[in-house]
Amino acid sequence: MDLLKAENLSFAYPDQPLLWENLTFSLPKGSFTLLAGAGGSGKSSLLRHLVHKLEPFGHKSGHLYFSGTRLVRLPAWMRVQKIAFVMQNPEDQIVTDSVWHELAFGLENQGVDPQTMRLRIAEIANFFGMQTWFQQRCDQLSGGQKQLLNLAAVLLLQPELLVLDEPSAQLDPIAADEFFHILQRVNRELGVTILMTDHRLGRMLPLADRVLLLEDKGLRAFRSPRAFAAALQAEQHPLSLALPAAARISFALAPDNDPLPVLEVREVREQLAHAFAAHAVTAPVPEAVAQPADKPPARLLARLDEVSFSYSKHGDPVLDHLSLDIEAGKFLAVLGGNGSGKSTLLACLAGLLRPQSGRIHFYKDGVKPLFGRGEAPLTALLPQNPRLLFARESVIEQMEEIWQELTPAARRDSARLLGYTEEAFSPLVLLEAMDLGDRAQFHPGDLSGGELQRAALATVLLYGAELLLLDEPGKGLDAEDLAHLGEILDRLRSRGITIVAVSHDLEFCAAHADTCALLFRGETAAVAEPHAFFSGHYFYTTDACRAAAGFLPGCITSEEVVSTWQQVASS
Repeated sequence: MDLLKAENLSFAYPDQPLLWENLTFSLPKGSFTLLAGAGGSGKSSLLRHLVHKLEPFGHKSGHLYFSGTRLVRLPAWMRVQKIAFVMQNPEDQIVTDSVWHELAFGLENQGVDPQTMRLRIAEIANFFGMQTWFQQRCDQLSGGQKQLLNLAAVLLLQPELLVLDEPSAQLDPIAADEFFHILQRVNRELGVTILMTDHRLGRMLPLADRVLLLEDKGLRAFRSPRAFAAALQAEQHPLSLALPAAARISFALAPDNDPLPVLEVREVREQLAHAFAAHAVTAPVPEAVAQPADKPPARLLARLDEVSFSYSKHGDPVLDHLSLDIEAGKFLAVLGGNGSGKSTLLACLAGLLRPQSGRIHFYKDGVKPLFGRGEAPLTALLPQNPRLLFARESVIEQMEEIWQELTPAARRDSARLLGYTEEAFSPLVLLEAMDLGDRAQFHPGDLSGGELQRAALATVLLYGAELLLLDEPGKGLDAEDLAHLGEILDRLRSRGITIVAVSHDLEFCAAHADTCALLFRGETAAVAEPHAFFSGHYFYTTDACRAAAGFLPGCITSEEVVSTWQQVASS
């Protein structure tokens, strides 16, 4: 039986062309469906059509049915109870001041009796492992903790349909795996139907049982995730870049061997073992990742020396005697669990927070200033919530305002930094380079998550900063946009810009960072070049590295695995 059914659904924002038209699909009861599509294809808009009071305003036609009844005819209380929604930005969904208040809020509004309420809250808090932060204020939670709180709060209402919009965007890799494991249990053990969109296809595809692809204003349905992966590879679809590393490696090893590619690391390891046996070759001896002896010493831009910071006088330190070197003109990726101090580190570097102890030294041309903090480089911070950068009615209005406030010299430097002449550069040109030219007049709140992230990055780049601080810059970006972001950051780095980026995307860091640092309890637990960093970890590593371990050691991306295997097989 179908729990949800859509018939000829079409939608367009006011004064805009159709976002999608004549969508017809159904969700069987108890199914786990992944909604895929490029950024701006309308995934979030489609999901919001299912949620009471969140339906986007615009021109719409067609019908939605829930358990055979027109969705618009269901009472409001029933829609809220039966259909739960977890937003892309966790801060948009939290309405109270503390964790336990947030958990109780929905139950109180549904009139649940106190005894039942206490039992449900205790059960869900234990299930999510929230005991240690159950009494904490919501504004002191990390982004990942806020998202887990949102999921727990909606599950307390015992919904039949769970709708999620990019729920793992702010979760670290371990927390994301736990989050998806919880979703799998909710679906398989409790029978809750799930419809979600998430750009982490590598984690999502093995869990889902069907896929809907939104593109070209239409919808394509796939009977299984493996059929979806095979179709993307056969078509060389841009979204194939987001497929699990296992699928991409498998297809390269034997493109004609199996019409349905593997999706899990253990499967591609078996395939690699067979490939080595069939070619009668052995695994190459791994080469140590060593720096050339004649390499010149690193030129420092900043050094954090025993830096400590706490948000309250008697609270535990978020940064605890942290020491770290930041090389000029390099890309430093900062990794770590939710709440490990990554965003706080960026805020201290940006001068938004002042450490209680320790020092941050900035260097000019590699020479340490003599006094205090010295002359800090021009910094630009892209926050975890990109909406904080926008206060005007449209994206272009905000960027034009910033552009007008810059001095002529700053405009010249910004244009030169991005590879333009002063005459050929403008905020609109930058938006067009980000594929947002047709979104220039949009209100920031009307952009998709990925579009908003790209617009925020464009806004930050206007300043022409010497030190670029990015808090989850790839959040909400599809695979093609993420590749584009990597190219932009590579180009900025080649022009001498220093980049410090907090990220939970291990594959992105492996492909683009010069150095990776792992934070744990406010300290640096590891700092190394990406190959040495990812090859030495169990959990903070890439799927490609897991798959190649023992066969092609030292490979940390699927591209490296494929190219190295081709060299080994042809030798």
